[in-house]
Amino acid sequence: MSTWRANAIEFFPELKRVVEESEKPSDLYGLWQHSSGTAVYVEISTTGEAFQCRIALNHSVIKANGNLEGNTSIIWEPLTIEDASGNPVDSQGFDWGVDDIDLNNSELTLKGIYGDFTYTRSVTEMPRKCR
Repeated sequence: MSTWRANAIEFFPELKRVVEESEKPSDLYGLWQHSSGTAVYVEISTTGEAFQCRIALNHSVIKANGNLEGNTSIIWEPLTIEDASGNPVDSQGFDWGVDDIDLNNSELTLKGIYGDFTYTRSVTEMPRKCR
């Protein structure tokens, strides 16, 4: 990026937002499911919001909202957890931290402190338990 362009982007906040929006790959948006086919979903909106839902084998539901940073990472907010009966469970403020994004062809890989997890485009809707 030229020095002039970099300086202009920093000086004009609205220009910075427009450039960041234009640099986000549209392939990133939408609903993704863990490549194993398990009940783990990630949804990324065009507004830069992310949502992850995991339905565990014991039928508890673990959810987190997050924010897309550029097109390179997701910063996750603290988890919300429900037991199999739908009752809230205290997550004690636990979160997944920051996941770096690797978008390669038709696969989305999130790389974070708990490992690398690969997702493919979901062909089904997110389960109602996740909403």
